[in-house]
Amino acid sequence: MEALVCHSDVPTGDSKTVTGSLSIPKYPFDAIKLGGLHFEKVPEEEETTGGVNIQNKYGYVIGL
Repeated sequence: MEALVCHSDVPTGDSKTVTGSLSIPKYPFDAIKLGGLHFEKVPEEEETTGGVNIQNKYGYVIGL
């Protein structure tokens, strides 16, 4: 199984079209093939000052 990794910057309030390709198996098989597109905001670099450090990460997945 392969994963396509694409990094793209989109300014706040803007939109961008990203293209990719999918490969369909040549031969039939008795199973279900699942996949999805995962979008995640890349956090800005923050300076840590010791103590407890909690980070919230938000992502969005579109199932295929």
